[in-house]
Amino acid sequence: MVAARSLALCTLLLLGTHGQVQASGSYLDLALWNYWQGQGPGATVLSNKPLSYSNATVVSQPPAPPARADAYINLNGNSYPDAWGLVNSGSIKSWTQSPAFAKFYGPGGPTQQDVQNFSQDVFQKVRGIFDQSGLGQVQLTNDPHVAAAHTISVIGGATFDGSHDILGMTYNGGSGFSYLDNFQSGAINSPDQLETALARNIAHELLHAFGGDHVHQTGPWIDVATTTWDHLVTNDPASNVFSPEAASNITALLNGTKSISAGLASGEHLVDQDGIMIDGRHADGQTIQPVPEPATWLLLGLGSVLIAWKRAGRKAA
Repeated sequence: MVAARSLALCTLLLLGTHGQVQASGSYLDLALWNYWQGQGPGATVLSNKPLSYSNATVVSQPPAPPARADAYINLNGNSYPDAWGLVNSGSIKSWTQSPAFAKFYGPGGPTQQDVQNFSQDVFQKVRGIFDQSGLGQVQLTNDPHVAAAHTISVIGGATFDGSHDILGMTYNGGSGFSYLDNFQSGAINSPDQLETALARNIAHELLHAFGGDHVHQTGPWIDVATTTWDHLVTNDPASNVFSPEAASNITALLNGTKSISAGLASGEHLVDQDGIMIDGRHADGQTIQPVPEPATWLLLGLGSVLIAWKRAGRKAA
């Protein structure tokens, strides 16, 4: 990735009153109508004008979707941002082919309606986590036609590095993945439980996509570094929210008052019998390092040459 982008493993758009105003009458009415048209569909410039609009007809319109969302929840499989660095084992397939999902639908497999229902339920559950955490201002979309600053893609058939305890991995300040094949567990006994576990992982990865890091290593919250299946599927409301600290960080990251965490690929890991993986770090202290793109290598090379030249100059002096 380019030097300005750091790795990590999970716009407040003001929607004004949208209406179509059909102006008639005076020249001033027409001028204001043309002015309002020039502001775009999100404009509310008429609301603060100390003028009378008795001769204007207001036709109610449904709110338009955001022009740019904070994040896109990709359950459509149309593209996979940052797959180059975050999918290193297996090959990407549609999440609908993952055994973790398909096992609930018998030999005939899921219908298109099953897929649609699952996708919508997952999105709504992610939305609910943010709303219940006091983060209703975060703009999320599952519409592939809406531009978004970040993407969390749900995939089957591939993982980060072959590890089955890594549920997701995300570039800090970038995009990421939930690896549905790793959601195969005896603790998940229904599509609803799978939806809940997946939604909580997606919300976790969004924390990293927005530039945040783990606040707590363990606990009941969405943002903890290590988790358990019980935590992912429980109906306990305490397990369906970000910690207050993480929620505050997300708000600050999105409004620009807090800088993103830098350095490693981060995500959510399961506690297993062999040890614990936390924040992209193995128990032995190894880390997942960013792999620069060619343009970044060139910049690093030039930087090394300049440093060597300066050191040589100092020695000569």
